[in-house]
Amino acid sequence: MEAQLQALVKQREGVRNKLSRVCASLRDSDGQPNANVKNVRFLQLQEKALANMYNECNEIQSKLYELSLSEEEDEKQNNLYIEFEKVFNEVSLELSMCFDAVPKREATLPVAPSTLHDFSPYLPPLNVPLPTFDGSYEKWYSFKSMFTSVMNRYKHEEPALKLFHLRNSLVGKAAGIIDEVLVNNNDYEAAWKFLAQRYEDKRVVVEKHIDNLFGLTKFSRENGSNLRKAIDTCNKNVDALKHHSLLVEGLGEQMLVKLVTGKMDKKLQVAWETKQKKNVFSSYAALVEFLEEQCRISEMVDIGFLAQRYEDKRVVGEQHIDNLFGLTKFSRENGSNLRKAIDTCNKNVDALKHHSLLVEGLGEQMLVKLVTGKMDKKLQVAWETKQKKNVFSSYAALVEFLEEQCRISEMVDIGVKSSTESVKPRTVTKTLVVSDSNQQAKCTVCSEVHELRNCERFKSKSVSERLDIVKRSGACFNCLSNGHRIRTCRSGSCRRCGKKHHSLLHEDRHVPDSVAPTTLAEIPNLPAEPPTTLCTKEMYPERQTVLSTAVVLVDGLHNTPYPCRAILDSASQMNFVTERFANLLSLRMEPTDVTANSLNGNKTRLSRKLHTKIRSRAGDIVAEMEFLVTPRITGELPSKSFDISQWPISSVHVLADPTFNRKGPVDMLIGAESFWDLMQDGRCELGSNRLVLQNTKLGWIAGGVIRSDTTIIARTLCNTTDDEPLTELLRNFYKVESCDEFRPLPKADDEVCLKHFQRTHKRTEEGRYVVRHPFNERKRELGDSREMALRRFLALERKLDKQPDLKEQYSQFIRDKSRILPKKRNPKEKALTTPRAELLAALLLARMVVKFLDATELRFESVHLWSDSKIVLCWLKKPPELLQTYVSNRVSEIQQLSLSFHWHYISTYDNPADLISRGVTPKKLIKSAMWWNPRPLQPTVKKADNTEIPDNELPEMRAGVALATTVPVERFPIFEKLGSFTKMIRSMAYLVRLARFIKSRKGEVIKGQLTATELRTATHVIIRMVQREAFQEEILALMDDSNTNRRLNGLKAFLDPDDGIIRVGGRIKRAIIPYDSRHQMLLPAKHPVTEALVRELHINNLHIGQRSLLAIVRQRYWPLNVKSTIRKSMLQHFWRRWTAEYLPELQNRSKWLKRKVIKVGSLVLLADQNTPTLHWPLARIVAAHPGDDGVTRVVTVRTANGAEFKRAVTEVCLLPLDEFDN
Repeated sequence: MEAQLQALVKQREGVRNKLSRVCASLRDSDGQPNANVKNVRFLQLQEKALANMYNECNEIQSKLYELSLSEEEDEKQNNLYIEFEKVFNEVSLELSMCFDAVPKREATLPVAPSTLHDFSPYLPPLNVPLPTFDGSYEKWYSFKSMFTSVMNRYKHEEPALKLFHLRNSLVGKAAGIIDEVLVNNNDYEAAWKFLAQRYEDKRVVVEKHIDNLFGLTKFSRENGSNLRKAIDTCNKNVDALKHHSLLVEGLGEQMLVKLVTGKMDKKLQVAWETKQKKNVFSSYAALVEFLEEQCRISEMVDIGFLAQRYEDKRVVGEQHIDNLFGLTKFSRENGSNLRKAIDTCNKNVDALKHHSLLVEGLGEQMLVKLVTGKMDKKLQVAWETKQKKNVFSSYAALVEFLEEQCRISEMVDIGVKSSTESVKPRTVTKTLVVSDSNQQAKCTVCSEVHELRNCERFKSKSVSERLDIVKRSGACFNCLSNGHRIRTCRSGSCRRCGKKHHSLLHEDRHVPDSVAPTTLAEIPNLPAEPPTTLCTKEMYPERQTVLSTAVVLVDGLHNTPYPCRAILDSASQMNFVTERFANLLSLRMEPTDVTANSLNGNKTRLSRKLHTKIRSRAGDIVAEMEFLVTPRITGELPSKSFDISQWPISSVHVLADPTFNRKGPVDMLIGAESFWDLMQDGRCELGSNRLVLQNTKLGWIAGGVIRSDTTIIARTLCNTTDDEPLTELLRNFYKVESCDEFRPLPKADDEVCLKHFQRTHKRTEEGRYVVRHPFNERKRELGDSREMALRRFLALERKLDKQPDLKEQYSQFIRDKSRILPKKRNPKEKALTTPRAELLAALLLARMVVKFLDATELRFESVHLWSDSKIVLCWLKKPPELLQTYVSNRVSEIQQLSLSFHWHYISTYDNPADLISRGVTPKKLIKSAMWWNPRPLQPTVKKADNTEIPDNELPEMRAGVALATTVPVERFPIFEKLGSFTKMIRSMAYLVRLARFIKSRKGEVIKGQLTATELRTATHVIIRMVQREAFQEEILALMDDSNTNRRLNGLKAFLDPDDGIIRVGGRIKRAIIPYDSRHQMLLPAKHPVTEALVRELHINNLHIGQRSLLAIVRQRYWPLNVKSTIRKSMLQHFWRRWTAEYLPELQNRSKWLKRKVIKVGSLVLLADQNTPTLHWPLARIVAAHPGDDGVTRVVTVRTANGAEFKRAVTEVCLLPLDEFDN
């Protein structure tokens, strides 16, 4: 146990060290600035790391609780855990403050010019349509040309606005590529330079255009649209290549002609060949002209193939180009294939040069692209590392590179012998054994020259006979080759069972036909099945059903395409998408209520849906669909991956899901609504025991049954939707029984519970009932857990004793929990709270009084009813529409029943009815003075009926109703007395703390410094008070869902249901920014709080300019007419700085070695604090009055109107005109 304790302590110490490192990474100071604390992604990583640390420490502490430790050691470990919690809380608080300090995105929004008439931060004066750029290299130059042309016409726009337009023009892959630092600095030039460096690579752009040419799809004369698309693709990319000085001539022209004609169908190729001449090379212009002509032809003419002659150099040239296009894939690991590729290139290129088809221009670039496309990934990476930006690749450099790679491969591959050597085959324990290519092994069964695994006679024998042949021949049991043993064989394993033997030696063990199919429960030790579509299983060995899937592009937020793997299901009435993918799209989801039914009546309740468009991978819009959002559609499909490398899938068949054979998740289901619209003519069978390809608008989909070694599970997916019966919904609407409702008959479990109560209950002296907890016969399965539970309880007690604040919060939680009314009811129903129970009691009282009054002939002057719940009495005074539905319905009934009654409050200590509800013995009831001689209630009525509960503290109120008021609200005094916004917040925080202390009857004591939560709450209180003072009519209008006056209509203002604050709706409600930045809090103009806020932000941000200050203010607040407030604040601050910093400088000369001499006739300014600086009057000194020390302190001045009077020299500013004259 000691070793286990030390190991756990060491693990916890490791977690503590991680926590210390996170704490160190968050430190930031002026001396050692830390840029990471302003990086949101860095802070998110730290937040995730903190959560993991807390979970690790809790797991370690749980393991420590399980150990039998001494009391001293147990207390020591608990103290260490408490210390860890304190440090963790400090680091979490520091991280939260770092998040709050991160600059908001609104700070980077462009600011309009300084003129007032065209200021519009969200509607800039530039209103022409701008081009967009999606990150495609081939589209960069056209985007650059159009964007710069537009921006050159708007030279008056500031860099911030230009950067704003530039960011909006970047979509798709290019969205968000501009660094946040450039955005924060409003550095438009640097952002444009960054884009130019990124995308102005001529070599990459040229490769993209050549890729587009190589990516041409098959076209025919029967399909005019495809033919037109092919012509447009060729013209667009060829013109772009000409722009880069890559002309269509020579070898490039012939390769381009060969490439395009290779995409024609047979009839078009025949028609093209009829127009060609012997010994004359085809031209690209003639090809385009031919294709344009074919687009206009409506009928086909069956033209036979032209006879080709070997002496036709055009045909010979095409043959050599065919050889280049027929290059196979090669890599550095296979030196022979690499050498073969080099020889093929050299031979055919030399032959083309002989026909005056030189490797230059476009032909050279297309040839380089063709050869590099045959490399494996490692070779392509090695080739790219040798290329330079903006420099075209050369064919000579490519051949030199391949020769070098071939030389390296031949030197490294020591185990490969030269083909000229003669090596006898021998059995050695090496990884690779190569024999003479001239000596081919003969089959031991039929003596023919082929491998044993390819022998048809060997395959026709039984498994046991094959095993005997392999044993006699000494071949490897895994690959059936000679020269090595099974332990050194590098070949794969059996495709059926995965074991180390050849598939031809696998022995099947089928279930006899006479044995009936068994269920899963009857099969012992059944291996785990892969996740499947449905939950039933059929025993079909060696078969696997593949459902049709397609990869589609789904439009997300801002039409951003996201690839999604979808299953096509004609048996589903609706379309579905998983929650994971729906969250990725970031689209608005609408509420719905649909039940999806599957086999055996299984139902799934779906409550959200979304609308979006799906496109094929080629980018064409297919359909706009509605999808139901579900947690999960199906398991991974197919149930097991399989190999299709040997399947005859043509390049013509563009697959809708290129990875249909690989097991993977499915995030979308396309149902029968669009299934048949996606189908097209075309079907291709790939052979026996293989799938079938079906043509669709999304591409070719694969489906069917194949041979497999996996037991396949039910193969259909049926989903239906219907509306849940309304009767079932209405049945649960009212669950609380009325006073005249009959209770249902007790069930068997209720009878057992009632017998247990009768057998074990007892009554205390206070009249309360005590009953034992019921246990069933399985209580012994709990084990000996009491000791561990006791240790945990004692540890919790010690922890709470050391932290009084936490203990008080824990006790308050227990007290609040005990207020829930205990009632025997369905566990799926919510517990009935005490205020609701008191409301039901009031309803019962009102009904009983009304029935009594109807039944009696007595007439009463007035009727008075009492309740000991202040909350219920406050509810009865409210209009029902201000309360939540449950309370509103019952309050409305009580108000109708007791329209002429008087409701009063009675303390629970004076309420005789509580004696019965709490329980009292008859003996005590007889002696109870409260029951027999209750105190007079009239004085109590006058004293307690005026008690009111504020709306923001009253439960069951509808959101925002706490602000409903029609009386004028006086301004809070501290708003006028305090000039600092921070002081206002802190003062309000202390007032809120005091109010809570008083409200809790001195039970909630909070000491120490103000927390971030208290400051945030105080800020919201101030904002609410200011809004209640300035926007009373608007608040009432928003509560009634009516239009506000015109000063708020443009802001789309709304009343926040969470905090009761009026916020700005605006046009950026879907932006991925903090909530306060999307919906700023509204403030009035010319209010002390607004002016204090603007003044403090101006000072805290180092006296920034007007537009920058406006951006900072609107990160969280939206003051009306804020520009005037900002100008007023900055003017006042300028005046104070001018009088305090510059004015005293006018008293002295610029050089301190000379004393200023006041001369008669000097021109001065007369300082006047009641007059603006630029309006100070001019005067001239007419007399000086020196003192006994010879220093002049008073002068006589004359103004422009001739008035003369004396002034102290401290109140005049001597103008330095004499210095300038000298």
